[in-house]
Amino acid sequence: MRMNANRIFVVLACGLGLSACSSSSMPTLPSLPSMSNFDLGLGSLFEPRPVTLKVESDPPGADARSSTAASCRTPCGLTFKTAGDVTVEVSLNGYESQVLPVKVLAPDDPRLMSDGDARGLRLDPGSLFVALKPVQPPERKRSRRGR
Repeated sequence: MRMNANRIFVVLACGLGLSACSSSSMPTLPSLPSMSNFDLGLGSLFEPRPVTLKVESDPPGADARSSTAASCRTPCGLTFKTAGDVTVEVSLNGYESQVLPVKVLAPDDPRLMSDGDARGLRLDPGSLFVALKPVQPPERKRSRRGR
């Protein structure tokens, strides 16, 4: 019975000590930012790494534009930060434009991967090579003149 009384006394003493900490006479500490606004510099650990699509053309110097508004001049790279289906249009003055589909695939679950790069987005296809065709001038119809 004596041991139970000691435990009760210790619990009561701790409770009174804690209640004293919450009294209004205690100086207040400056408030800390909430964890949702607090950046430890670890945010990039949980976001997928962006992926770059290598785009080449023949002839080089064509404009490559993605449906996500990224653009560059070939040979170049288009960077994607989110998964989804996109298109890439490759165009050059005097050549027929080409529009090609690209899939930006979500990263695999890093818990199931062992290669260490499971957080990155993936591309299908992994790169583009576009052979542009020259625009054919329209055929002119020969007019017959009355002689």
